[in-house]
Amino acid sequence: MQDGFQDWNSILDKSDEGSEEYVEAMKNMKDAMSDVLGVNEDFISDKFILDHLEDIGKAAEGNEQAIDSLSTSLNDEIILKITADNS
Repeated sequence: MQDGFQDWNSILDKSDEGSEEYVEAMKNMKDAMSDVLGVNEDFISDKFILDHLEDIGKAAEGNEQAIDSLSTSLNDEIILKITADNS
């Protein structure tokens, strides 16, 4: 994931949001995070990825604290979405 992260992060940083390479990099990032966090990638929003790029980079290097932080943040986001959807 580390090599992929560096490439994907660079693309997300430098490409237009609607470009094919941006969309593909975001999909790849979500897919990797889905594997790391053990959730379906449908639960991982583009905003989550963009808001947590620093921790994702650390997680790509194997930093357990970053992975735990990402897991907690994603769980909170999922709960908020479910709560909002059921209101």
